[in-house]
Amino acid sequence: MNMKQGAAIMGEQLSARELEILELTGRALSTKTVARHLDISTGTVRWHLCNIFSKMDAHTREQAVVRGRELGLI
Repeated sequence: MNMKQGAAIMGEQLSARELEILELTGRALSTKTVARHLDISTGTVRWHLCNIFSKMDAHTREQAVVRGRELGLI
């Protein structure tokens, strides 16, 4: 599978909200700032981040952001 195919598959696995949160996380925004920006709770942001980590096989925000950039998702 090439990078473009991987991005397409990963993009389909991540929800629209998860992609939004990944993109905002890629801007180095805090959980609190992301929550305020999207008008959701910090707990909801954390829940989405856990889902993102699981789907992207990442253990940290940095890993998820790097992988998202490599795949062209952000």
